[in-house]
Order: sequence, then C-alpha cells, then structure tokens
Amino acid sequence: MNFGSETLLNTITGSISRDFFKDVITGLNGAHRKAVTDCEANFSQEVAKDCFPIYRRAMVEDAIKGIGRNYGFNARSVPNKSKSSSHVEIEIESEGKRLIFTTLAVYNCYDMSKFRKANFRKTLAEEAQLSFFKDIIDDGDGYYGLILYGAKPQSKDINFAYLGFPTANCKEWYGHYNLNDLALQKDDVEMIKDVANPMLKKNLVKKEQ
Repeated sequence: MNFGSETLLNTITGSISRDFFKDVITGLNGAHRKAVTDCEANFSQEVAKDCFPIYRRAMVEDAIKGIGRNYGFNARSVPNKSKSSSHVEIEIESEGKRLIFTTLAVYNCYDMSKFRKANFRKTLAEEAQLSFFKDIIDDGDGYYGLILYGAKPQSKDINFAYLGFPTANCKEWYGHYNLNDLALQKDDVEMIKDVANPMLKKNLVKKEQ
C-alpha cells in the first residue's frame, strides 16, 4: 500500500532517479543473500541464527552507502552519541529541502511500535520532519525516510522493501511507499497514492522489458 502527501511524493520522484531505487532493491537482496550464505557456511546453525541479523545489517549498510555515493549523494557512516556504534545516512539536497535516508530491518513494515528503538531515528525525524500529514509544505528542513526491508526465515531474498517517512514523534507515517513502485515510476505515469494497482505495475513491467 502506498500513501502520503503529494508534495512529498513529488519531492522524491523529482529528486531521485528510479534507477537509484532499483539499485537499492538489488543491493538489499544481494546483501541478504550473502549474509545467509556466509553465516550458513561459517557457523553452526545455532550460532548462525544469532550472527545473521548483525552480519546482514553490516552488509546492507555498506551496500546502501556505496549505492548512495555512486549517485553522488552524501552517504556516510554516522556514530551514535556514545561512539559505540554507527549507522549509514544518505543525504540528498533538493530545491532547498533535505532528504535523509537510513535503513532498518523489520518484521512488519507498517507497525512502528514493533521497531527497534534508536535515538538517532527519533532525532532525525524531529529535526527533519514536519507536523502530521500536511499536504502543503512550506516550512521545516526536509524529510527523514526509513528504507524498510524484511525477509522470512531461510528466505534467499527479501520479501518487501518500503520507503517510510515517520512523523516527528515516530508513531505515525507521513508517507509510505513500496520501493518497487518507486523503481518503476516514469515521468508520464501518475504514482498511486492510496493502494498500489497490480495491473498498472504489471503494465509498467512490460514497458520496461
């Protein structure tokens, strides 16, 4: 399901090539596959299960940082306040607005109450995001987006990939978009803002081939 402000959607599709989103999906799948393969090959089943989330996160973070830099974006590793760990941020400047992306592995891409807590996510949302679901945006610094991805156990590919923009309190979504739909976006095709139309997606795939 895709929903959100038309202004936000126009900022995304007007600032970022659909190829970037294609590469992000490819990068997520590649990182996930390698993490599965390496953990299965190098550790016992019990240890691999514990190691996998950490290993996959590292693979994803490096992959996303590399993709961001390939497109000329400011992609960097940012340490947390205690300097005990870091996360990757991709920063994109567009018409006076900032888009900042980070990644997060989740089981459910909609329910934020189930997400792991992280101070940097709340800080980015508070600094960049505007108030609840405004359709007309004329203040604020920009937008903070979470690249959300997840996979079933033992799956060789990720099962979903979304770009979600949390409100400043990280309890609601300002916008929420399927990365596959953003990757298929064309200049002459209107993005669906409510529910993704499978037939439209099917026709877009045919055009791409």
